[in-house]
Amino acid sequence: MGILADIKALSSVQRIKNGGFAYISISSITTMITNMQDAKKNLSVEQFNAVHKQYLELRACKSKLKLDYDAYLHVAIDIIKKLNAIAPYEQYSGHSALETSFLMQEINEETN
Repeated sequence: MGILADIKALSSVQRIKNGGFAYISISSITTMITNMQDAKKNLSVEQFNAVHKQYLELRACKSKLKLDYDAYLHVAIDIIKKLNAIAPYEQYSGHSALETSFLMQEINEETN
């Protein structure tokens, strides 16, 4: 059920981007915005273990939230901040480090 829910969440994000809303869980958003294979490859064992622990905690949040695009971004940014507090998110975002560094710069400026 988890994999099917995650696949459905991908189409839900498209609906959100087109101006609608959808029900998506924190678990599915976490899966979409992290790459644990990159984390294992790029982080120290200690960092990976800590990130993996947080990842599993976020993956346990299965309740679906009704989200529009702004709410989706807010939840995704909160997840990124939690993970980035443990280890640099650029190392396991699933995108290039340069690309993610621009995102992180924007998130950090928004927070300040």
